Amino acid sequence: MKRTFPVLLILILSFSCAKEAKDEIKDYTAEVVTLNVTNITEFKATLNGSISVKAKKPLNIKVGFLFSDKATCLDELKAYGEYYESMLLEDGSFKSSFVPFGGKSTIERRLKDGTKYYYAAFATIDEQVICGEMKTFSTLSIMVSLSTIEATEVTEFTAQLNGNLHVQSTEALQRDSWFIYSDTDSTLIGLILKGIKVETIGSKGESFYARLSKLPYKSKIYYVAASMVNGKSFYGKVKSFSTIELRLPESVDLGLSVKWRNWNLGANLPNEYGDYYAWGETSPKDNYSWDTYKWCNGSRSCLTKYCPANKADYWDGAENPDDKKAYSDYDYADDAARVILGGEWRTPTLDEWKELLDSCRWTATIDYKGSGIAGCFVTGRKAGYEDNSIFLPCAGYRNGIRFVYKYYQASGLDGPEGHYWASDVINYSGPPGVASCMRFLIDPTNSVSIRLKERGLQEYCLGLPIRPVTE
Repeated sequence: MKRTFPVLLILILSFSCAKEAKDEIKDYTAEVVTLNVTNITEFKATLNGSISVKAKKPLNIKVGFLFSDKATCLDELKAYGEYYESMLLEDGSFKSSFVPFGGKSTIERRLKDGTKYYYAAFATIDEQVICGEMKTFSTLSIMVSLSTIEATEVTEFTAQLNGNLHVQSTEALQRDSWFIYSDTDSTLIGLILKGIKVETIGSKGESFYARLSKLPYKSKIYYVAASMVNGKSFYGKVKSFSTIELRLPESVDLGLSVKWRNWNLGANLPNEYGDYYAWGETSPKDNYSWDTYKWCNGSRSCLTKYCPANKADYWDGAENPDDKKAYSDYDYADDAARVILGGEWRTPTLDEWKELLDSCRWTATIDYKGSGIAGCFVTGRKAGYEDNSIFLPCAGYRNGIRFVYKYYQASGLDGPEGHYWASDVINYSGPPGVASCMRFLIDPTNSVSIRLKERGLQEYCLGLPIRPVTE
């Protein structure tokens, strides 16, 4: 039981507690001894004391301990310490045990690890107080060793972070571990304040790890292992790694009539969307609409290029409709792939998209190599080309200033879609101003299936990505 000394009792203690812990008062002689502490752990300890009394009549004796983590002498202990009452046993001994959860003959208190404490046994006999000498003890320290281990399984966009936590303690301690990473902050304080926290996903013995995805390509990543043990935070040393740089050929031979570029026009990696182009325009822009389309005078009904001869009502150019139906009709002057890349690079025809669809194996993914990008791997089927493949990301398209990623969302098929221009104008019974394109949908609700539409069409003015081909 913990008690606080009243002022009168403090005064009594100050006058009656002798250094040698002896008091000879008329009818009895008593000696209180402060014994050494036992059962010391990080949070527990047992205070021990004893009293020997010679008396001519029965006495009212109470025993206990004075206790503090600040007192440096007996007078301070008596003045500012805590007072715990104990049970006196027949042999004259008494004790008080500090434990996190109370019980019989215990004090419900969790001591601090690695802390020095001051204590003294005392007794009150017929309201006279006798103190033993003040002693000290220290609780055991929790020994924590936390190491940030080198990252493993590093790819272009992913990595595994590793750490090791060693805790030396006689007690079962609550512990939690995580990592913090950043591609900008290289100091511990910077990581703590601005870094991204990622929880561990597994552990083995003292080792723990976490996996990162969607990392920036060809970038240096700084990271640190962190743990909380018994309410205290610990950090390892800051380490770093760099995501791997891809070294891919620009063109891939899938055993078809043309070779396909490994990434979209305007991109640098297979998973990047690249730039968006209106059909027949050679530069990306911010707004994809008939108002901004290059080959019309403000509307679809006022075309100035690529208008069928039988659609003169939609022509607003000089003389008669040009009746041109492909980039090749103007020697690829309006083909963004040819203008930007030069050489033999160009936008594929609808027949070449059809060949890619029919002659290759298409495999969908919603996370290309941990980058978080959905799309399709297209792999050659022809003998000798089975190991060659390209990746077509679901890059959506642009309509006006909007980015449209899930084209079929309104109809209930909530999946990312890919749209890619072909270089042909479709023979279309409706109004002119539409070109052919390849469209595919990844449906995550159906085990990541592919819905291919090889004869898609889009209005000239919309912005679609381009996957170039070459001879």
